[in-house]
Parts: sequence; structure tokens; C-alpha cells
Amino acid sequence: MTIFTAHWHHDLLRLTAQEMFRRYDAEALPNLLVLMPNRRSCIAMREAFRGLTGDETVLLPRIVPLGDAENELLMAFARGQADAESALSALPPAMSQWQHRMLLAELVRTFETKRTGLEPSLHHVLALTDDLIEIQQNLIREGIHIADVNVSRVAFPDMAQHWQVNILFKEWPYIESERGLVTRAGREQALLKAMNATWKKSPPPYPVWMVGSTGSMPVVRELMATIHRLPQGFVVLPELNITISDAVNIGHAQYYVQQAMHAMGATHDSVDLLGEQGVTPRQQL
Repeated sequence: MTIFTAHWHHDLLRLTAQEMFRRYDAEALPNLLVLMPNRRSCIAMREAFRGLTGDETVLLPRIVPLGDAENELLMAFARGQADAESALSALPPAMSQWQHRMLLAELVRTFETKRTGLEPSLHHVLALTDDLIEIQQNLIREGIHIADVNVSRVAFPDMAQHWQVNILFKEWPYIESERGLVTRAGREQALLKAMNATWKKSPPPYPVWMVGSTGSMPVVRELMATIHRLPQGFVVLPELNITISDAVNIGHAQYYVQQAMHAMGATHDSVDLLGEQGVTPRQQL
């Protein structure tokens, strides 16, 4: 089995660490690459390993977050990969968070000045800008290419929000094209896509574990499916409910996990449970 999960009442990270200790010698552990959702989960994974090793000195796997830590992910991706250098050189550079915010703020200020005939306050401009950045990042992480969106079909319940459409879909693509830069979210998506394409063509020479991700972003689900098919790839899903066989709607706690399973072409029979196989009547209730 290359897909694992655990019942909700179990410590998933501790059981995952135990499974790695069972599969690999202590000397082989540093060669593992463990992909976690974020920095916080990386800390929790390291603590799970330390809880098992006690006072014994053991070199841990490379535990890297998928988000918020590009340099760590780049180093892990490039290690032992002949095609990684060319894939990384093709990635567009990212603008700084400050630059991103200021460029959008200038567009917002200009639009508000034209709309009201008055110079808006800095506080007002930055508040609108931060809301716009959140919308922009959500669009990018959902795999939506802004330049490909048919703006005429974008509808808002409040027509006053048409300024967001104008800035995001009409003005911002020109700024990125002119400067040759993308947002940090765009760079993150490009890096994950490059990893996915490279590993499909040339599997890494070391074991890769993706742990704790629900696959809420399409690009992560694609990477999860690729890791599942690697000769040394393993996926650990958090709290997959194996008793639910019917498809659930978006918003349900199991929706993204089900989407991840679908991306991997897996069924509940493809999943191996870590820890105890059964639950008590109280836990089942």
C-alpha cells in the first residue's frame, strides 16, 4: 500500500513516524523527503519523531513545507534531480510582498480617485488592497488563470465590486507582463507544477512522503497523484472516513480528501490504516 490514513482518534503524525521507522533503517532516514502542508505541521512532524527516539541521536528525514518556504522546497527538489535545474530556470521570478501590495495599492488609489473625485485616505486604499490580494491569491491557488477568464461572464451580487474585476482581470496581467514578475502565490504554483512535471518524467532517487495534506489546491492534488505513482512514493491522508462511500458536496469535511482520492485513482480498498484497525463503540458513535 502507498496510501495511508488513521482513525480520527489516533495521532496521525506519530503513527506515520512509526511506519517510517518500521520501513527504513536509521541510516536511511535522512534520505527521505517528507512534504508537509506548512511550517507548523513540519514542527509537529519533527516532534513526533523525537517522541519516538527519546534521548537517542537520530538524523531525521528532510521535512519540508509545501507552502511559505520556497527556498527549502527548492533545495529539496533540486537534490539528486538531473532535470531540476532546467525546470527551475524556467520559473518566473516573484515580486516581494511589499512590491505586490504597493503596485495594487496604486491601482486601487487611481480607481477610487476617478470614481469619487476625491483623494482616498491611505488607510482606505490599503484596506481595499489587502482584500484584493486575498481574492487574487485564492484565484491563483484554485488554478484559475486570470488572463484566460472571460470577464463578461464574471458576476457579483454587489455591482459595486466591478472595480475588483477591472483591476484583477484587466490591469494586473499587464503589470506582470511588463515587469516580468509574478505574485508569490503564482510562483508557488509554478514551482509545484515544475516538481510534478519533473517527477513524472524522472522519479526522484529517494523516497517521497506527502503527509497531512487534504489536497485542497488542484496543483497539490496533481502532485499527490504523481507521488502516489512513484516507485518510492507514499501519501498519508488526514482523517479519511473510509465508511463514506458516496460522493459529498463541496463544504463537507471529506470533500477535498475525496477529490484527492479521485486524483490518485484510488478507492477505500487502496488505503491502509495506520494503528489499530478498529474503533470502540463509543468512538464509532
